[in-house]
Amino acid sequence: MDNRLKEINLRLSEYSIGNFDRNLKISSMLDEVDAISSGINMLGEELKAITISRNYFNSIFNSVSDMVFILNPKGIIIDSNKSAKVITRYDGDSLIGKKINELINDVPPFFSNMVNQLKKNSSYTKNEGKIYSKRGEVIPVKIGVSSFTNEKKDKLFLLTASDITFKKN
Repeated sequence: MDNRLKEINLRLSEYSIGNFDRNLKISSMLDEVDAISSGINMLGEELKAITISRNYFNSIFNSVSDMVFILNPKGIIIDSNKSAKVITRYDGDSLIGKKINELINDVPPFFSNMVNQLKKNSSYTKNEGKIYSKRGEVIPVKIGVSSFTNEKKDKLFLLTASDITFKKN
């Protein structure tokens, strides 16, 4: 077996565990194996860039002091940042799958009102409200909601909530 094929196999195995630091050598033959090697090198560079971008985004997402929730069109939480978990006192991923209306107990339902405001006014809307922690503590908040689409073109909502307890007191 061509040693270059062994090296391709090794490099792909390394890429599968997130190690994108080494490239395949291109020989002077410039044959089909070299063409494949070149393509794999480009793939490694792209994966490295995506990983850095994702890590950069996650770092920002989780270092924001405001609560941030990503919601699907039904108002179900599909992601939240670290502040949302800490402030609401929910562990790990226990917020995922909850309806935002379970945290924001307004009548009529908060989420449908915000979506209606977005449809009427703009791509962003703000309100004041209250978020209830897992323990039932009331947290007065300023809430902002905007809509966006992900890479699959699914419509999602970004909800940010700033604790305004100090301001209210």
